[in-house]
Amino acid sequence: MIIKTECKDCGKTYHKNIDGAERSDRDSSRDSCYACALDSLTNGCCPEEGDFNSASIISGEMSDREQRELRRELEKVDWAACHADDEEDDY
Repeated sequence: MIIKTECKDCGKTYHKNIDGAERSDRDSSRDSCYACALDSLTNGCCPEEGDFNSASIISGEMSDREQRELRRELEKVDWAACHADDEEDDY
């Protein structure tokens, strides 16, 4: 389910994904939009690669399904990196 939420930091109205019961990482005390969540993570510095996904999760703009897909993709990348290291050791 998607609900309209007001960002507690900037006042912007944004859409937040609530799949099933609202989970602790998406509780109402953390109603920050993507931009404010990203700014909070980076403290005004340049974001790193994982910061974009983290901001989407924190803001609730990434659905549970998207989180599961992201997790699977990252696990595949980790698995491939581990096996690539094993192949390099064979040479």
